[in-house]
Amino acid sequence: MTTDILKVCVDRRLPPIAGPAPQTREARLAADRNKLWPPHQRTLHVRFLDGDDRLHEKVATFAQEWCKYANVTLVFDDAPDAVLRVSFTPGGSWSFIGTDALDPRIGPNDPTINLGWLTPATPNDEVSQLVLHEFGHALGLIHEHQNPAGRIPWNREAVYAFYAGPPNFWSREEVDVNIFQVYDSTVTNYSQFDPQSIMLYPIPPQFTDGVFQVGWNKVLSPMDRQFIGVIYPLDHAPPPGQLVVDGPPVDATLVTPGEIHRYTLVIDQAGRYLLETEGSTDVTLELLDLEGQRLAHDDDSGWLLNARLEQPLSPGTYQVHVRHFSETGTGPYRLRVRRL
Repeated sequence: MTTDILKVCVDRRLPPIAGPAPQTREARLAADRNKLWPPHQRTLHVRFLDGDDRLHEKVATFAQEWCKYANVTLVFDDAPDAVLRVSFTPGGSWSFIGTDALDPRIGPNDPTINLGWLTPATPNDEVSQLVLHEFGHALGLIHEHQNPAGRIPWNREAVYAFYAGPPNFWSREEVDVNIFQVYDSTVTNYSQFDPQSIMLYPIPPQFTDGVFQVGWNKVLSPMDRQFIGVIYPLDHAPPPGQLVVDGPPVDATLVTPGEIHRYTLVIDQAGRYLLETEGSTDVTLELLDLEGQRLAHDDDSGWLLNARLEQPLSPGTYQVHVRHFSETGTGPYRLRVRRL
């Protein structure tokens, strides 16, 4: 992995209102859990301050991916009082963390998100990656490379040397703050380090022991989707449930359009297993491994066009997702699992 095009956004944080500057990152970040948007303020209006209309459309489309998994609504209406204000000023990309965007020290026409690396010619996958990352910050998420559970084997001198050069020109202290220092455990995004997180930038092997590395994460990871749904739970999302092989069926209802019901399936013995739905609601059935890799998918191959999956499975833990075939559809269904 080359480092000549490596770009990393830094935390955009407000200085303390009064008193001495905190001496450690842990002290400075102790209040981060308070940066999440409260329940009465989860419809976030977004205004573009500048930039190309083609980019505006792409940003609005890609940012909505977070809303599929969280009880948050992003409204791109250029409202004069929008709490999220997007600029494309060249020179860097960043976002204030969560409700820091409301701070009165930020002017009403000042950006709260800057996407300075984007131009109309930027490939869509790069636009998507940056938009998801910065809007993740806007929703209160932190950098995953500073997760205290990460234990990344840094080659510190190599990192210092790289970031001392252009375009960053960071001092060793700035590298410590932006790269090496970890968050207090009370504000960490996840209970475990997620190398696939959209909140994690690439880490080339030159920056570590030569073995550990992370490539470009360009989509939301399974843990990203799960975690954003935990901190902003969907109103009608069922609690995490476990399917029981040859146990009683699960009766549930898709209440909200676009809703996804997620189940856990633990397999103790290798064999062939049947997963099927019943009822008049047109649902789809998806089987994934624990890392979120799709193993099988079905729409209507079962009785009366229900979803049906017959799959050989090894011992382990799997995920089962149920959703309506139509983006606007809702309704009840029954789900069962049997060993054949």
